[in-house]
Amino acid sequence: MGVMNFERRHISKGTIAGVLCGLSMILFFLVCRVFNWPYMWKLHFINILLLVPAIIYSVRYNSAGPVAYPYLRGLGAGLSTSVKSGVIFALFLVIYLSFLDPKYMEWVHQNTPLGSYMNPLVAAVVFFTEQVCSGFIITLIA
Repeated sequence: MGVMNFERRHISKGTIAGVLCGLSMILFFLVCRVFNWPYMWKLHFINILLLVPAIIYSVRYNSAGPVAYPYLRGLGAGLSTSVKSGVIFALFLVIYLSFLDPKYMEWVHQNTPLGSYMNPLVAAVVFFTEQVCSGFIITLIA
């Protein structure tokens, strides 16, 4: 049996960018909630503006250097960043809609198309899917 090698592991730049992007989305959501803005759907697209710098940072960092396939590496970094930020915000959304503010979920039931089919988990999956698709498009452009 070999000796275990305890190396110091570094957190990737894409992970840091994804976590910071997810936290900034949570902060933006809470600010909107304080000012009673979640009912304005146009503000929802600001999440995409929060995602753009995180993906650009991640793609630029991972595409640099002597790599055989920088395009694929950059594509993976951008998708990884959008998935990580999407998971963070989706988990927050499930907790928020289930436990912290169930009245907001009732508002969604009454005032949105297909609201009767929505529950916190479905809302989180819808957001996560939108986040990953937007991240893929942004990554292709970046």
